[in-house]
Amino acid sequence: MRIARAFRTIGAVLLLAALVVPLSAQDDGARQTVEAFLTAWDRADSAAMWALLSRQSQQTYPQEVFTNRYIVANTAMGLEGVDYTVGNVHLQGLTAAVSYDVTIESGLFGQIVDTGRTMRLVNDAGRWGVAWSSMDIFAELPSTGTLTSDGELAPRANIYDRNGQIVAGRGRVVTMYTARANMTDEQGCKALISRLTRRPFIAFDILFAANFPETIFYLAELNAEDYDANQAALTSTCGVSITLDRETRTYYGNNAMSHVAGHVGQITADQQAQYEALGYSAGDLIGQGGVERMFERALAGTPERTLRITEPGGVVLREFSSIGGSAPTPVQMTIDRELQLVVAQAMADAYDFAYPTWGSPQISGDGAAVVLDVKTGEILAMVSFPLFDPLLFDPTSPEPARRVELLQQVSADTRQPFINHATQSRYTPGSVYKLITATAVLNEGIVNPGDIFSCGLRWDGRPVGDDVESRPDWRETDDFPPAGDITPAQAIMASCNPFFFQYGAELYNAEGNKLAEYARMLGLGEPYGIFTGAVEAAADLDTPSFTSEAISIAVGQRNVSVPPIQMAVAVAALANGGTVYKPSIVKQVGGFDGAAVSQTFEPVVLNTIDFRPGVLEEIQAGMCGTTTNKDLGTAYIRFDNAPYQVCGKTGTAQTARYPNAWFVAYGPAEDPEIAVAVVVSQSLEGSQVSAPIVRRIFDWYFSAPEYEPFPEWWAQGPYVPLNIPAGSTGG
Repeated sequence: MRIARAFRTIGAVLLLAALVVPLSAQDDGARQTVEAFLTAWDRADSAAMWALLSRQSQQTYPQEVFTNRYIVANTAMGLEGVDYTVGNVHLQGLTAAVSYDVTIESGLFGQIVDTGRTMRLVNDAGRWGVAWSSMDIFAELPSTGTLTSDGELAPRANIYDRNGQIVAGRGRVVTMYTARANMTDEQGCKALISRLTRRPFIAFDILFAANFPETIFYLAELNAEDYDANQAALTSTCGVSITLDRETRTYYGNNAMSHVAGHVGQITADQQAQYEALGYSAGDLIGQGGVERMFERALAGTPERTLRITEPGGVVLREFSSIGGSAPTPVQMTIDRELQLVVAQAMADAYDFAYPTWGSPQISGDGAAVVLDVKTGEILAMVSFPLFDPLLFDPTSPEPARRVELLQQVSADTRQPFINHATQSRYTPGSVYKLITATAVLNEGIVNPGDIFSCGLRWDGRPVGDDVESRPDWRETDDFPPAGDITPAQAIMASCNPFFFQYGAELYNAEGNKLAEYARMLGLGEPYGIFTGAVEAAADLDTPSFTSEAISIAVGQRNVSVPPIQMAVAVAALANGGTVYKPSIVKQVGGFDGAAVSQTFEPVVLNTIDFRPGVLEEIQAGMCGTTTNKDLGTAYIRFDNAPYQVCGKTGTAQTARYPNAWFVAYGPAEDPEIAVAVVVSQSLEGSQVSAPIVRRIFDWYFSAPEYEPFPEWWAQGPYVPLNIPAGSTGG
């Protein structure tokens, strides 16, 4: 009894203490608490909001529960901010009722105006705390209710190529199963499935060896058109007897498009808040790379949505705003899907055929190929190697465990298949950079068209400031005779190191780092921003402090490194007369499947080179001689029997390990249409490795009767590294 009386006494004292505080101060304290709570809501600061709750409310709603309640509500509303007006404060003992109005700024529904609201507070020992319930989110929202704004996305729009052919859209995928005992030719099956999937032959060696002859195992997945075209061979050679079909988003050539069209995948955990605020739901598929990600809003459209309060069972307690959706809109790319497929196949076939030598993952890490329209800068094809299968991200796969296993393998690959090496990686350019040096020294008058230079096997640069006793031409390293007396054009076709050592030094001594200025004029340097939101690599043009450093830079060595796309842009400018275009990947949004054109993309000129008379012609003559001059052309052996004429430049760049092999070219020679750049990292000489790949691309482009075979020695092994002296370069 005494204890009970003591508690009543304490309560009376606390009540008395509250009453002796002036009413105006109590009014202000309650008002300030409400304002602080609403300000924290405006900032989406749930921790600050929870700290303002009464002790009883904090016990009833632990911080995690409270925070999750607001996350769900804020996401459903697409909350961007809260504007409020606090009205009257009504005090009654240790409680207060504060009237207020709010306007919720929603990224989905615009403004949601909710007036006549009341927030209730409790005074805990002189501190006003919010006596919170879910009705402080909305008055009609009970503790068991949910705030929803679900909408269903319409089928994703198609992606088209420059000719109006589908690159990405709804299609059929065939999953194939077989057993080795059912095969008539295991080696033939490996070769067939390797070619169709553009995966290495060795991968199927490993897969087959892991299964007993009678074991039925997963072989691969193909798009329906590829499966249907090869069904007879797959049945007879590979013994494919079990297949599963499904409808999903497919890509023409499957992995051939992965780095340009991109792929779709489920919203990841770190993307969830961002996309739910835009009206997406957990589990939705979104663009996760390339054009799919770049034009997500157009391709996906937006669903019709209504913000509702519902009870379990679906009873609607209140409806707020509604928004109309927008139909998915197709996108047209600049690529030619057939050319893209040819380039991807050429890269995959080259690496696979050369597996015993430079093509092994233990030797060559990665590579890239780019084809540009020289008259517009449009990207006609862009391939990054290794390729990856977009179906790895398809949640409808009938082989989820296998999909996860393959995805883990690709993710762990040190060659970084998910990177677009054409735009996101940069490589030491070696002798292809001599095109930049030739442009600079000729246009600045350091040397003139037609001047004669004696190209020996060694060069002594000490008279022009070199601190090295002598530097070799690549011909000495390869045990070839010297090029002899040559013009600047012949220096390009012969890739004469001493010529570029000499005039690179003279350019630096006369005009400092003028070479980097010309590189920027030709489009090298800053990223182009081809894929909005994706990181691109900038070129490192290096800054020499001494003549000896400038000499190495003049032949594309030292710290110079360039993304393949930028080298392609420079070659396109030399082909078209000096106009440097910004490369583009999309032609328009809309214009197909009944959708009006909503956006078009015109060619963008970055720069125009003002060539001195005869300079461009000298450079072009050198590039054309690279493929046609029997005595001097470093790529003559690759194009001597071609039924067309193209112009190019080889490059073999010294690196810390094995050399980068480059070949850049344009064609046809008389009226150029396309420019091509191919790099194969950590391999051999450009004429040995990249030039045959470029030959394959031009064979298709010019409709040659048959493809020139890759060099037989690629498949014979072992790999023998080149010996490139420090500070020098290959041909």
